[in-house]
Amino acid sequence: MTVERNLSVVAHEDDDLIFLNPAIVQGIRRGSPTRTVYVTAGEFNGNGTTREAYAGQRRDGECSAYASMAGVRTSGHEPSRSPAVTRWRAAS
Repeated sequence: MTVERNLSVVAHEDDDLIFLNPAIVQGIRRGSPTRTVYVTAGEFNGNGTTREAYAGQRRDGECSAYASMAGVRTSGHEPSRSPAVTRWRAAS
């Protein structure tokens, strides 16, 4: 029995959503384990926040996007440790 698994490697957060969809969402909806590796954390520091906070905000946005693709309802502005996103992470 062959199990589908998906691994994407992209330069920046959101590159996967822009350039690799709908393949990612189709795999998630089929129940395939899906992982994405980001080469950078997008630590731009020109918006009045720290690099770490900005990278965390981008990570939270990615987690919300993947949770949404998996059918987990979120507000879209939840921190990555919120119950809905944590449930999605545990299930993936």
